[in-house]
Parts: sequence; structure tokens; C-alpha cells
Amino acid sequence: EEVAELLQIDPNTVRNHFKRYRTEGLAGLNRVGEGV
Repeated sequence: EEVAELLQIDPNTVRNHFKRYRTEGLAGLNRVGEGV
């Protein structure tokens, strides 16, 4: 939540991105916003 507050984004967004990073690595983060 501290990261979300610092970046001024929703805490769920941070959790979702972190979860994607843990499961798919940087390649998964690169696909964010592509409807995947």
C-alpha cells in the first residue's frame, strides 16, 4: 500500500502487477495493457 500511495495508484494495481511479475517475470509486465 505504501508503494501504491507513493505512485498514486490503486493498491490492487500494485498487487496485480507484482503477482504477474512473480509468475511471468518482466515478459509478463511488458504485456500489461495488451488485454492479456
